[in-house]
Amino acid sequence: MVAEELPKDAVAAETPCAGTVAQLWPSSSGWQGQAALRREVRDGLTKVNARLDALEEKMYRHQAQIIELLSGLVGKSPDAS
Repeated sequence: MVAEELPKDAVAAETPCAGTVAQLWPSSSGWQGQAALRREVRDGLTKVNARLDALEEKMYRHQAQIIELLSGLVGKSPDAS
């Protein structure tokens, strides 16, 4: 994107590099929007991680139950009840 195509409010007058890198940075309201989006993503990831942890714990419990049941069957005849 060329500098002429950028909106004039994208360049802060007080920045020493006006016309270069400053044009690529969002305005202060853009930073707030990005911060809100980051919080939302972080909160979503926290919830997903909590659900994955719960599923992992449940999986370990079920695996332990399966191992216990299979261990009880070792050496038994398939015809025995």
